[in-house]
Amino acid sequence: MKMKHTILAVLGAVALLWSACGSDKQKETAQIQELKDSIIAVHDEVMPKMGALNQMAKQLQLRNDSLQVDTLANKEQMANNALLIEELKNASAAMMQWMRAYKHGAFDTLAFEAAKAYADEQLKAVNDVANAMNQAEGKAKEALN
Repeated sequence: MKMKHTILAVLGAVALLWSACGSDKQKETAQIQELKDSIIAVHDEVMPKMGALNQMAKQLQLRNDSLQVDTLANKEQMANNALLIEELKNASAAMMQWMRAYKHGAFDTLAFEAAKAYADEQLKAVNDVANAMNQAEGKAKEALN
């Protein structure tokens, strides 16, 4: 009878631990999913701007081409446009590079701490890309108006 109580107590403790571990695992999974959702939300917010950035770079290049008539008088504006064209291209390239490097499936194979570190790193990276795109877009809009 005492052995039966001991076995039941051990089984109860194991069940309690298993339940607690399952709860921790669910919290970890939810935390990773929240980070993944944040990463994709930033991407989805700025990705549609890629076409606009490329279009603005083309418009600035056309302006520079038309300013070639009097390069002495337009030298500064042409230099500013060239820098802005480069910034627009770099922002677009940064998005493409981030998308190629981002590994959706990495979260499934990593332990929680490694998955969280990767997610934090990717969230920072995509936010940096978004900031670069938004800044370049703002400057280009100002220059084109």
